[in-house]
Amino acid sequence: MGGGFAMGCAAGCLIYLVRGMWLSPKSERLYGGVMLLKKRAPILGGNVFYYEGSFGLWAGLFSISNCVLISIRNK
Repeated sequence: MGGGFAMGCAAGCLIYLVRGMWLSPKSERLYGGVMLLKKRAPILGGNVFYYEGSFGLWAGLFSISNCVLISIRNK
């Protein structure tokens, strides 16, 4: 579950950085990307039911269901 959350956070950071760079003027691309990333960081890290944060939730549900099915089948 922690791996899924970390992967979701990394993907979210990359998405926000690229989006901020895309929407910024040509002379301030990197600065705009970092500013959008800083602006969206509390949403990315704090809200579990948002886009990237829910990746950890889905990874946890998959792990739980996988372990339960292995336990039921005794394999």
